[in-house]
Amino acid sequence: MADSGKHVALEVQAPSIGGAPHKEEAQKVEVVRVGFPWRPGPVDKLRAIMVSPLTQAALQLAAGQFVVCLFVFVRHISFSNSCLASIFYIASMLLLSLDTTVGSRLLAAASINGSLWVGVMSAGAMVSLAHAPGVAYTTFLCVFSCLALVVFCALRAAAPLGTGIIANLGFGITIVTAQFSWPGHTLWYTVIVHFLEMGLVAGLGTAFAGLFIFPTLARDELRDCVAQIVSELGSSISGMGSSGGAAAMDADLKRQRSQRALQIHMCAREEDQHDTDYRYSAGWSQNTDTRASRVDTALSAGTSASRIGGIKDELCTSLDRQFIRDASDPRGDHDPRHAESPWAPSASTLRPQLLLARRLLSEAQAEPQFLSAYLMQLGDWAGVLDALSSLITKSAALESVLEGEEPLLQDRALRQLLGRDVLPVFRLLYAQLAASCAAIAKAVRSDKGSKRAGQYALLFGPSWGVLEFELAATLHAALKGYWQQYRVTHPGDLYRPAPQVRALLYVATLTNGIMESMAGLEHAVMVALSKQMTVFPLPHQRQDIRARLTSLDQRRLRDRISLPVQSALKVVRSHGQLPTDTTPSPRPPWDASGDDQDTVARPSEAAPAPADDGSEGSRILDEIKLALDERSRSLASLSWSQSEAPRSPRPKAGGQVSLKRLMAERPLQQRSSQALQRHADDSALTPRSHTGPDGERPAGWWPWLWLEVAWLLPLVEGMLAFPVWTTLRTLLTQRIPEALSSRGKLAENTWRNRYFVFGLKFWVGYCIVLCLSVALSANHAAVRAWRPLYAILTVVVVLSEKIDLTVTRGVLRLAGSVLGGVLGFLVMLRPSVATSPYALTAIVCTFTCLCGFLTMTQFKYAVFLTLVTADALILCQYTGRPGSHGTPQYFYARVAMVSGGVVVVYLIDLIMPWYASSAALEQMGAAYAAATKLIQRDYEVFHDELERVGRPCNPGDAEKAEAAEKQDLEQTEKDILHKCIAAPLSAVQASLAREAVLWKHGILAMPKIVHDMLRCMLVLLDRLAAVELMLQQKPIVSGRYSAAPFKHLLEPIDKRLRAVLAAVVELGEAVKQVLSADKTQPALLELVADKIKALEHARMLLRLKYLETQRTLHDACQETYLHDRTPDDAIRFLSTIFALSKAIDKATLVARTVLEDEWMQQRSNWRLLLGIQP
Repeated sequence: MADSGKHVALEVQAPSIGGAPHKEEAQKVEVVRVGFPWRPGPVDKLRAIMVSPLTQAALQLAAGQFVVCLFVFVRHISFSNSCLASIFYIASMLLLSLDTTVGSRLLAAASINGSLWVGVMSAGAMVSLAHAPGVAYTTFLCVFSCLALVVFCALRAAAPLGTGIIANLGFGITIVTAQFSWPGHTLWYTVIVHFLEMGLVAGLGTAFAGLFIFPTLARDELRDCVAQIVSELGSSISGMGSSGGAAAMDADLKRQRSQRALQIHMCAREEDQHDTDYRYSAGWSQNTDTRASRVDTALSAGTSASRIGGIKDELCTSLDRQFIRDASDPRGDHDPRHAESPWAPSASTLRPQLLLARRLLSEAQAEPQFLSAYLMQLGDWAGVLDALSSLITKSAALESVLEGEEPLLQDRALRQLLGRDVLPVFRLLYAQLAASCAAIAKAVRSDKGSKRAGQYALLFGPSWGVLEFELAATLHAALKGYWQQYRVTHPGDLYRPAPQVRALLYVATLTNGIMESMAGLEHAVMVALSKQMTVFPLPHQRQDIRARLTSLDQRRLRDRISLPVQSALKVVRSHGQLPTDTTPSPRPPWDASGDDQDTVARPSEAAPAPADDGSEGSRILDEIKLALDERSRSLASLSWSQSEAPRSPRPKAGGQVSLKRLMAERPLQQRSSQALQRHADDSALTPRSHTGPDGERPAGWWPWLWLEVAWLLPLVEGMLAFPVWTTLRTLLTQRIPEALSSRGKLAENTWRNRYFVFGLKFWVGYCIVLCLSVALSANHAAVRAWRPLYAILTVVVVLSEKIDLTVTRGVLRLAGSVLGGVLGFLVMLRPSVATSPYALTAIVCTFTCLCGFLTMTQFKYAVFLTLVTADALILCQYTGRPGSHGTPQYFYARVAMVSGGVVVVYLIDLIMPWYASSAALEQMGAAYAAATKLIQRDYEVFHDELERVGRPCNPGDAEKAEAAEKQDLEQTEKDILHKCIAAPLSAVQASLAREAVLWKHGILAMPKIVHDMLRCMLVLLDRLAAVELMLQQKPIVSGRYSAAPFKHLLEPIDKRLRAVLAAVVELGEAVKQVLSADKTQPALLELVADKIKALEHARMLLRLKYLETQRTLHDACQETYLHDRTPDDAIRFLSTIFALSKAIDKATLVARTVLEDEWMQQRSNWRLLLGIQP
């Protein structure tokens, strides 16, 4: 008990593994006293602030600013216009460096020099040419500078943001500064060289801040990020397992309408359902309805079978139409049930973190190896991210069908349909997947490369081949149980497939794919971790002890994770045995022998005998260890599929295969390889000196040297301005030829290209400000004193593609100039402060540090503009002469030039304005149209694949056709799913995060339709990925497909199904026109509404044709179709049709979201011109 109300005594008993606890363990009780509730004190809060990323960013920014100040205040290293280095330093830290890692800082330091020298050298060449004899200097400089700006404006529109801004700043500022510098050696040695030195100073400050002030390695951040993603993914999978099949909660007010409609629908018998978002309530079998009563009355009165079918079809059609509308209702609940819990995040929300991990991987390539205590093969970590991306995609595809208020699958409904429980097996599989994610996350976080590959094979989860076999056996039992149960309960009724079975097959197929991806992820992580090497190895004796203890800890950890799930699977098998049938049952992954082959008895020395059901936990664990695949040899052994394994004849009798039988039937060579693997694991405990991660000796001095200097390659590329040349090459070889290819619509496509319009507006604004600055400075000396270069800086920094973002930047530019200018003006008024380098350095660094706390927030751009103004006013007015101080004229000139630049930018951007919301809607409209075409394309692939299976051909031709079909599907997925759908949605996500305006309400706020549309499109993307996965599935139960589904199921409904898909494509084009229009057009909205109605009508016709086909099959149930088919035919056909139906449901939901949004119905031209939102 607790001594007071502030503490609680907890008695914790350590659980034993695999059996009853020992007596000594049962007597050990640990008492832990914890304070409750715990609140962080002042020391805890201070410690959290000091170690936070905000403090790290602020201190790094201030430290780099100190380095830059040295080149202004120290006379021996200062040079003319050295104060302008602060502008490029702030741009490097806040625009080029995306985070605080060492790799990011080094890349920014290299990129600032590469982009700057391109602009500076171009400006120097332009000024030199303008001084040619017989040339009008000012006129030539203005005209040819505008011609050169065509290239730089193209860089600003197409290149990355920081690269384009730095190159344009270097060109414009150099032109204005070097205008009156001549002869040539004065121009190049006092202006151009000094500008190049500014880049070096800015890069030096950036590198110093990243290397010496709270340095953080990108490789460490990469490991933490990967571990966090895997951990959250495991929580998501665990949430899906715990929420799937859960009983429905008590109905409340918001669910009454859906529950009432659900009760009506369920009373019409479960075979009359449509494959949309059906939700089973807990007591649906006890509810009645008048329409359902009329159906039952007709049945009891002896109505003819055709009349009964007509009554049922009429009721089914009305209910199906209602459920289609409910599934695509924008006001409905379409969030996954487990996503409501904070500990079970949605799998689709992990994609931004995966992009962050890829960015960290690129930054880690620029980090010196000697900074880390261990070496990482970054190429192997790229494989880890690819495997993790595949796992996230499949998990998100499974998650995309778990949305809504009620569960998709329920234990009670499936028990009534199948006569047995199947969901517990799925929950156990998800539990094992979550446990494997926990093991991977722990290994990635803690391990530093001191283990070998054999030891990692012991750490990670069980043999996924065993669990895939369990899943195949479950599917076999589900299909057999469904048919047997249905024949017993409905002997004379018409067969109509239950959507619960379709959903079950869909979930099972995705679960099998998730397990294959998990096996691939384990293999990739094992390879990545086992190839790491410690730079400073421990002494031989300590290393030997550490290796042995680590191996034992790994074995214990794996035992604790894998044993409960495997034991529970044995319990599930013991309670539900498969019925004996002549249908081919799934073969275990390790059984490569058939009944006609000789089996070799297992010798006693190869492995221990199989344990009985009542044996100790350690003996069961030995069985499970022996059942593991050879996980360290190749990925193929990890992601086993029965279609790829050697086929064996059918067994004489089906049924559940026990673990002891599997152990007895294993081939001798498989057991020998397992024994060799165990010997390799034991030999891994013995350390070896002067060897690599797996015991091999280094290949030579060249790999070692390349490993030590490879980090310099991305830095050299940045110094040589590779991003600039890559962007120009892309423009010349791809963008411009594509624009010129359509000569008939060249003008129309050019003016509709938003980036071309932005580049043109940027060129016009830049030319106006640059020519005015050059011309007025040449004719009026007073203009030169007002520093017109700040007007050029304003145009380059403020003008953006979207007008609302331009307005935001203009306001921040004015506010930052006033705030920084007032600070600089007040500091430089007192001569005692204005002439003291120590005081000025302290003031500048302190102000920079305070502003640095906002660099990781949405005010990052405001911090950049404020610091640029404050540093320019303080550093550029410092002379070091006694009694000197700043002048108000400098402050007035600064504010005046900035205000003039902002006015020019606003006037230019009001011409053909483009809003951030319009850009996002246009991109998502194009992606939506591509998604509808992809649905149609996927059906074409599915149709051709089913037809090819039934076409007689040679085995070699069949393999070639299958390979060509697979390659075509992969190319389609790459060209359409990734480039046309996923890439635009990722761009919209990044744009909303990077270019967010400061206003949450008002005329410049982002409309709600953008976020709603993006959320729906991301779910549609997951469902399209699910369709792709359904097309790639392999026969996991029987090992083969037959021609029956195409002849008896798909061919009769092919015409109606193609009509549905054509209606989906037409709907996609209509929605694209609405989202791409500059204003609301009622005719386009009416067209979308008509297309939605046409799609619903086509789906109803398809439903009736499908029921007619099922009735025909039931009447001819003795035909060869029922004998020649395989369980995998039902799995593939029903799961693919279910996935297509779910994708069409979500596509309809997106269209209705656009149609019913109030903002879409009211926008007009005057909003586009004035920025006013009705």
